[in-house]
Amino acid sequence: MQAAISLHTSMVQLNQSGESIWPQYAVLKQLMDYPSGQQFNMSYDSTEMMKSIEIDTAAQLQYEKRVKFKQLAIQKDLYDPELEYDIAQAREENRKNSEKNNP
Repeated sequence: MQAAISLHTSMVQLNQSGESIWPQYAVLKQLMDYPSGQQFNMSYDSTEMMKSIEIDTAAQLQYEKRVKFKQLAIQKDLYDPELEYDIAQAREENRKNSEKNNP
């Protein structure tokens, strides 16, 4: 009985893993600017990947190479001109109000 429960639990976990991978593929396609309507196939050899991994624990982390860092940098670059415009508008409004109150 316990083996049947364990098997059922494992099958449910496998099913959940299979279902959760599709949203991850969608995010990956978005990050790669891959057309959403096109088929996206991935193949890999995990054994070969493990062999080719080299980690230098003494190396300094380079955050600027991370995808999330690049996304935030682009977002900041897009918002900077808007912020400068808002600041200029606020200064102009303050100047007009100051002139109105002190003729």
